[in-house]
Amino acid sequence: MRSNPVPELKRQLSDELIRAIGPRRRWDVASILGVHASRVSDLRHGKVERFTLETLIRFAALLGRRVSIVIASDRERRGPVAS
Repeated sequence: MRSNPVPELKRQLSDELIRAIGPRRRWDVASILGVHASRVSDLRHGKVERFTLETLIRFAALLGRRVSIVIASDRERRGPVAS
């Protein structure tokens, strides 16, 4: 059975969002993102389970980041198979 990739993607996105937010005040960031300041606190404290992947992608765009999703087969991810 394959694992769910969403939690890891959310973690990666949240790490980048925290870097993008930097030392800004949560109220300033909340204004940019169009959310309540408590949502910024949730993000800063790693509570990514409270956000959808779509929301995190939207936050990244609002903070001037571009998100790319690459889909590859397991074979492409591991590299070529030796014959």
